[in-house]
Amino acid sequence: MNANAKELRTPHAELERITPFDAAKYLEANRSNRPISRSIVDSYVGAMLAGEWLVNGESIKFDWNGELVDGQHRLAAIVKAKTAQWFFVVRELDPEVFKTLDTGRKRSASDVFAIRKIYNPNAVAVACRLLHRTLAQQLGARKRISNSALDALLARHTRFIELATEADHLPYGTKILAPGQRMFAFYMAIGVDEPRARAFFRALSGHPDPTDRAQPNAVRLRERLTSTMDEIVKPASSVRLGWVIQAWNATLDGKPVERFSRLLTEIPEWDPMPRFR
Repeated sequence: MNANAKELRTPHAELERITPFDAAKYLEANRSNRPISRSIVDSYVGAMLAGEWLVNGESIKFDWNGELVDGQHRLAAIVKAKTAQWFFVVRELDPEVFKTLDTGRKRSASDVFAIRKIYNPNAVAVACRLLHRTLAQQLGARKRISNSALDALLARHTRFIELATEADHLPYGTKILAPGQRMFAFYMAIGVDEPRARAFFRALSGHPDPTDRAQPNAVRLRERLTSTMDEIVKPASSVRLGWVIQAWNATLDGKPVERFSRLLTEIPEWDPMPRFR
């Protein structure tokens, strides 16, 4: 055997229940990994505490020197969540495998929905995230939401796909609001007052039914949004969604919208995103 050749070792894997104490010990062997992302750890913690973390074959990996080469975020989440989790643990890997890790694209929520043959999976994924953040009272947040959490959300909201599909077609479909945001807004409004919501969104799309009650707030919002089509600075998508919520809430109160006065480029911290009533 060539003296420069690497010693042949056989990696092996075992399913282990990793406690917070175990995880902390394993992290001590984390000598050459990338910096830990707090947002990723927090998203994992949320999934673990919600009971959404499943054994999916992804493993914690150690090289033949005993150093951790993959799994620091999951281990840090176990420590922070103070809960034990099951993982496959692979040991005796060549230290050079570190260069080959994390080279594939992570599966997104839209990928999961596409596999399940859900209509317009990209838009539905956006709508689901908005719904999840609304229920958590964090509509303006950008915190990552796990695929399993979004999948569980769809399971609880049984009409979501039906109404999301409906919102993407006439007489409700309109380009003045992004598809995912329109699906979310339509679903939220339907849950409060279905007849009024349908009339509101028909007016917003420019396809009112002759039998509908007048929707002055929706009509004014449509005029405001369509008037910006040729402007150099157009309202950001989050601003448009905020205006839709504002107009809908005013409609429920039986009051006219005085003005849509938000900044066009973003939702500022001093003027937070309104919430559906």
